[in-house]
Amino acid sequence: MRHTTIMSTTLGIIAAALLLAGCQAAPVGGIEPAAPDHGSIDEPIVDVDSEIPEECIDVAVGWYPGVSIDSLETVPAGWPAPPADAILCSTSSGGTIETASYATSLAFDELAAHYLADLPSEYTAAVISGDENGTGYDTVDGNGPGIAFQISERDGGFRLAFAREAG
Repeated sequence: MRHTTIMSTTLGIIAAALLLAGCQAAPVGGIEPAAPDHGSIDEPIVDVDSEIPEECIDVAVGWYPGVSIDSLETVPAGWPAPPADAILCSTSSGGTIETASYATSLAFDELAAHYLADLPSEYTAAVISGDENGTGYDTVDGNGPGIAFQISERDGGFRLAFAREAG
């Protein structure tokens, strides 16, 4: 029961923080910024001059040359390397939750097996179906010493999210 409570709490914290990370700031000084024209909601927003790897277009919100997992401070020591075919598309840092988005051709069950097989022994994790978590995308939710993490399925890839436990 304790494991289920920890996993539920971890998932809730990560989901809330990811939701908040997508919110826009309120207008400053009463001036409403102009809404950017993003075209159709079904079209990815891509700066064609940025040389974004084609595999990353559907996976990442943004991309920049030289993106590196080393920009994230919350990736724990001993964290498993991504699968050999994974391409790092973007990272997001600076808050309580940091993320890395990857493109890969692996099915999510193969990806989950890859990470679960290589997790250090002090980590616990469980695969949660998209039906169970309500997103339609499968996840691996877990925690280890001082950290909660989630590996979430994305079209064309996956996202890692890390959150340090308060303490």
